[in-house]
Amino acid sequence: MFAETGYEESVGNLATLTLEGDTVFGDDGGASRLATVTGSVGAGYAVSLPVRVNTRTAPTAGSAPGGGGRGGGTPR
Repeated sequence: MFAETGYEESVGNLATLTLEGDTVFGDDGGASRLATVTGSVGAGYAVSLPVRVNTRTAPTAGSAPGGGGRGGGTPR
């Protein structure tokens, strides 16, 4: 993408950044937070981002709202 016209200045800026120095991605180098992007401007892009879900964690927050399921107003 940065090879496309209009991104010339971004190439230089991007070269000075590292994932290790980033406050969001630095803890694991972005391994669990960065998508894999394939494709091109002309053909289109495909993006993949695996998401890990811990199914052994018991829910601890929130519940269904109260109210007994009765609505207000006149039925139609």
